[in-house]
Amino acid sequence: MDRMNGKDYETWCTQYLRRQGFRHIQTTSASGDQGIDIIAQRNGKTYGIQCKYYSRPVGNAAVQEAFAGMTYYHCDCAAVMTNASFTKSARSLAEETGVELWEHTGPEDNTGFLMMERIPALITLLAGLYFFAGAAGQPLAEAQKDLTILVFSLLSSLTALVFAGRYGASVFSAVCALVYLLCDTGAVRSQRVILYVMQVILLVIVLIFMVIMKKERDIGSLFEEKEELHAMIGDTLSRLGEDTAHLISEELHCPVKVISTKKNADRSCTICLHATRNIDDQLALVQFTLNQYAQYENAQLRYELVSLNTRDFTVTIHSMPIA
Repeated sequence: MDRMNGKDYETWCTQYLRRQGFRHIQTTSASGDQGIDIIAQRNGKTYGIQCKYYSRPVGNAAVQEAFAGMTYYHCDCAAVMTNASFTKSARSLAEETGVELWEHTGPEDNTGFLMMERIPALITLLAGLYFFAGAAGQPLAEAQKDLTILVFSLLSSLTALVFAGRYGASVFSAVCALVYLLCDTGAVRSQRVILYVMQVILLVIVLIFMVIMKKERDIGSLFEEKEELHAMIGDTLSRLGEDTAHLISEELHCPVKVISTKKNADRSCTICLHATRNIDDQLALVQFTLNQYAQYENAQLRYELVSLNTRDFTVTIHSMPIA
């Protein structure tokens, strides 16, 4: 992650898109990009693309921004491109909004970094070739069983190396390594100790890779849970803001609109509101009334209203400790 920042990744994405057949590629301004970093065309469609160079899964905020930016720039399609993956909530939102998700797209794909994850499959392939050569030197009747098993293992490891994803490659490699370890081939008979040691080392390497990838997947799940928690908090704050606006509008006898909501470090929340008329002289009375309601309902809440100007004001809701 130290090799590149967000701007560098955006530059890399423009070059990548050009190689993929996109034309008329242009980048938006760094400030006020409205959720779209790159605008490009392919097959008669205009794509609005947001670029995210992350060390963790990308959340649904990026999908929301790309969807909004697509409308702002009058694009036909929206996409989020990242070198990482996406959280479960981001995938669900993308499915609903039609935003395309382009994951695992980064410079490491071209530098061969991802091939490191397929090293176990390469080792099993080379080991299989060695064992296969030893079994092939035996008389056909003696080697037939060994050759059949080894051909299957060779094809499996080759398939894992070339076609399988990162998890598939390790699983295939583990299966092949176990087959080699359990198969008493002719080559093993002549060099039993050395080859058994090689097979055990291979299994250890595969298991290490699988443990590393499991930890990565657990971290990804943790970020997904965190993203879902933030979404739940956001929904709760939104509902709280709307309920508070409705309650205050009844007291002020004028429409009140929510501008923003924010959760504070002291576990309180602040709601910024806008009224359609001058209400500056009524806030003290509204604050007193809201606190009286809270006391009557035993809601353990305290309201604090602060005027910003004649029509805009904030409501901070404090949670009172339970006696």
